[in-house]
Amino acid sequence: EAIAKCMNIPRNNQELLEKIYYLDMHCAEKAQDPPPIAVTRAKRYLYRFPEGPNYREALAMELKAYYDMGMYNEAINTAKKIYVDELNSAKKEVDKSYNRSLWMRTVGFIGECYQQTGDYDRANKIIKAYANILINEPYAPEVFISWSKTAEKMGQIYEAIRRLEVVLPRTVDPDKKA
Repeated sequence: EAIAKCMNIPRNNQELLEKIYYLDMHCAEKAQDPPPIAVTRAKRYLYRFPEGPNYREALAMELKAYYDMGMYNEAINTAKKIYVDELNSAKKEVDKSYNRSLWMRTVGFIGECYQQTGDYDRANKIIKAYANILINEPYAPEVFISWSKTAEKMGQIYEAIRRLEVVLPRTVDPDKKA
């Protein structure tokens, strides 16, 4: 209730309103609010600021929330928006807004979503096309373990083991002291 009043004060300029909506969305993410709340806050930001400075972050938050809720088709649709946007940004050499990390994480989510919906052919094409790039990302273990589980479900035990062997050297034990 209080945030709605704050957001709707007529004297707030667009820059301040954008920051309020962004912080509202960002708080949901940092507080690890349930996925429906994350989607709502991301959509609220995107509705009000479809080309705002943080719209990519809002799309990424929406994508992850849909994935976490098992709404894989919605996640794929959101991923396609990110994909097209990043592709357009990458084509423009002048545009420094290309975000490789967002791009790669989106590709990982697309592959995982295709796996979850049973479209294993598309998922495998993504794995083959991007595995060498994704392996160097910090979330590689999560993606490769998911991809390994899919290979196991398909009865491809050796492929499942191979996918795990690829990522095992890059996993870090959270209990290991620095």
